[in-house]
Amino acid sequence: MNRGSVLLTLLLLAAGPLAWAQPTEDDQLPFKEENGTKTPLFMHGKTFGANTSGWARDDVEVEAAMTVIGIEGKRLAELVNERDLRAFRRLRRSSTSEAFSLGFDFDEIPWGGDEHDVREGRLPDGPQRVQPYVWLTIERDKFPIDEERGRRRLDLGTDTMDDIYYDTDEFLLLRNSMSIRARKRWDTTTEMRRLLIALKLERGVDDLGIKRAAKTDVREDGPSAEAITGLDEAVLRGVDSWRGTPAIPLRRAYMTLKHRGGLTSTPSYEDVLALQPKAFLRSVRSRYHLNEVSVSRLREVHTLGKTRLEAIATFARNARIANEIDQQHLAKVQAWEDKVRLLLDGTLVAERAAAELAKLGHPNASVASIQSLMPGSTTLGSGGDLEDIARRAGYLEQRKVVADTVSALYHEVSRELDDGTGSSLRRIITRSLDRKVEDHVEWFRDWRRSVKPENRKWRTPDPIMTDYRAMVADDAQLAAYNAFGEKQRADGERSFRRFRPLSSDDFDLLRYQIRNEQVRVWMRQIETAGSAARGLWFDEAREFYIPRSRRETGNFLIDTMDFASMYRGDVWGDVAPPERTAAVDLTKAPYSERLMDSRLVNEVQIELNSGGEYTKRIKEPNSLIGLPRAFMRWAQQEGLAATPAEYKALAAEIKALGDDELQARIAPLNQYLEDSGAPIQQISHDEFRDWLHDSRLTLAVRDDPDYSEPALEKAREGARFVVKTYVDMLKFIADLKRERVLEVLDDAGAPDGIQWVPASGSKGSIAIAKVKELEDAENASNPGHGEGPGGNLGGIIDFLDTNNTLANAAAVTRGTTHANEIKTDSENDFYRFTIKKGETVTFKIAFEHDKGDLDMELLDADGDTIETSQGTDDEETIRYTAQEDTTVSLKVYGYDEAKARYTLEVE
Repeated sequence: MNRGSVLLTLLLLAAGPLAWAQPTEDDQLPFKEENGTKTPLFMHGKTFGANTSGWARDDVEVEAAMTVIGIEGKRLAELVNERDLRAFRRLRRSSTSEAFSLGFDFDEIPWGGDEHDVREGRLPDGPQRVQPYVWLTIERDKFPIDEERGRRRLDLGTDTMDDIYYDTDEFLLLRNSMSIRARKRWDTTTEMRRLLIALKLERGVDDLGIKRAAKTDVREDGPSAEAITGLDEAVLRGVDSWRGTPAIPLRRAYMTLKHRGGLTSTPSYEDVLALQPKAFLRSVRSRYHLNEVSVSRLREVHTLGKTRLEAIATFARNARIANEIDQQHLAKVQAWEDKVRLLLDGTLVAERAAAELAKLGHPNASVASIQSLMPGSTTLGSGGDLEDIARRAGYLEQRKVVADTVSALYHEVSRELDDGTGSSLRRIITRSLDRKVEDHVEWFRDWRRSVKPENRKWRTPDPIMTDYRAMVADDAQLAAYNAFGEKQRADGERSFRRFRPLSSDDFDLLRYQIRNEQVRVWMRQIETAGSAARGLWFDEAREFYIPRSRRETGNFLIDTMDFASMYRGDVWGDVAPPERTAAVDLTKAPYSERLMDSRLVNEVQIELNSGGEYTKRIKEPNSLIGLPRAFMRWAQQEGLAATPAEYKALAAEIKALGDDELQARIAPLNQYLEDSGAPIQQISHDEFRDWLHDSRLTLAVRDDPDYSEPALEKAREGARFVVKTYVDMLKFIADLKRERVLEVLDDAGAPDGIQWVPASGSKGSIAIAKVKELEDAENASNPGHGEGPGGNLGGIIDFLDTNNTLANAAAVTRGTTHANEIKTDSENDFYRFTIKKGETVTFKIAFEHDKGDLDMELLDADGDTIETSQGTDDEETIRYTAQEDTTVSLKVYGYDEAKARYTLEVE
């Protein structure tokens, strides 16, 4: 099944039943009349015909998104727009992101403590957040040599996007979690880079704690003036503006709504979809790509650690031979040398890994027997069928044990070099205990940079040592260095205030201080090399458990900081379409007065077309048992079949249908999957054929909730591990900006209490919902407003979400956090959680009690109260242990009509 049909299936299955007013008379429809010809400005039964061809980018979009809460949108816009977007230009860049640079020269990338923490999977000076399995590097053209600093620096650049979001009078797309947008991407204030028409179906936060969306788009680079000015009209008609052909995203949106019975007809036109520009967003955006480090480069990183260990061991041996090590330190140095030797020849690895390997069927581990398990040795290759995965997974686990052991030992021997004292093993080995000339390391570096400005790009002491060795015993060079230092001091350079010229003997001692600084960096490189062993293993796991995936060394992840200002669709007023360019300053009157809201969001997403194989591989093992079980239970409930023979006959009958007929036939089954909270959702016609096997249409599968098959469990477990590892990395990268964003906004004048939290909705859906809220308020204050053709017939919905009734409860999973708000005195938010017998779940909401007291109520499957939390602090907590397999619902509401923002944690 191609990605296009995957997306269309997702769209068709996601929309609920539609029962909102649509045009029923011709005079309710918009037309463009020109030279006596009326052109429909809407889509209808003849817009697309039988044409299903064309090209589009489409896939399931997977992203982690963080946003700021605790500040009103208009105030946020004031702070960010001040002084020509100064705050945005400061907060968009986090220097710690430069840790993702292993694709560049080792001497040109940062090896500081913060960057090392990030590469190891920690926030700077923080706890472990992710395991160092996924190794990323900045795309080459976004990490150039900065002319001012003379070294590599992340180069983000900023572009401007003008987006129009469309919906019907009745907000039909919003109600179905769909959005249609037309985008103009500007290179300059008047020059256009690209036009784009896109459709997105938001899927919310999945059980891995990440946002998913089905998305497709078509685009035109370097568009003509006619294509630019005609974009809005083209979208209304269902075509693109550059060729005038049906636009695939619009066709898919149309077919979705038609399939679900949401479109009505007029006397002259069947199945009408009349869109309107509802919201306009101007976004400033800075972004760059992160790609996976190639396997060959990862091997180089691992080999670098071995090289560094050998070099430090040589320093130690030479110091011993030269009798430069005091007797009190000699045994410690010798023991470290021996440990490194045993590590590098494999002896220590075999000893440390032996117990775990024996548990996995590899007894009596020896240096010889683990050679085929060592990082970088011959890999398993791709997994075959499920039985093959189950059969060979044990060998992959053996390789993991060895990789973990190598990593642990590399970290261990590195950390033994520095105990935090002035007489550390590092200083003993490098002969730098006498710190008399230590300050000269930086002064010498500054001198070499003044002589050779190109040296500014180096971020390690290694090139400094190379320069030093070239001038040992060169009196002229020593004189030049001393003259440089004395001049800097005489000129008042603060960092040189303690400079004193070196004698030739002292200059000779400088080598040991430079070596000490080298080893300080090498220690981090050794730890990185150890972690790289785990990265090499993870790539084997990826290939084994997701056979059709590939290592993405180009256009893999996009890290985007986006600030969007939101307006109603009529923000331009009387400005003619050709003049609606990025040159118009929307922060000035009269446009600034029309600002509805704003959002600052950091999105880290897997590039379209890169994530499909991962999500599909997770779904398949779940479906091979989950689909037949649900199919049989549904068929029994509907009175269609009750025995294995009848189930097989019904399945064969449905499979024999054509694709469209089959998809329509299983629509009730998909509704059953959703209503029952089944672990699988949105089954497509080809998935039904491929994954519903007669061999599993048995009563044991139907009736035993614990029924499982080892091969399936192993495949599912492995695939989930791989995908979750990538997902965790997305969230880690997005969270890296937390400190920088909050610091910059605080400096700019943001109120106390702002937070950097996971985003729960796209900016487009938020903007459309805000327009809906405003239109509802206008209709309520003016009952006649909105009646008749073109009127707003929609009901009130929440600004950020639609989970305001028990029937529409949002599904949540353990380990996730959700930001939301009770905004009206009658609003309730509902969340749904499926739990097995004996399991315990904890729900906790955090809010500012002084701004509004919120309470919680836990409901059973019938909607009856199980437990309440009605405290008077800034938190409410409910802990629940299930007595049976069930689905519970959590109700969040305001005490005494209180309103407040909150975050919900599910643990």
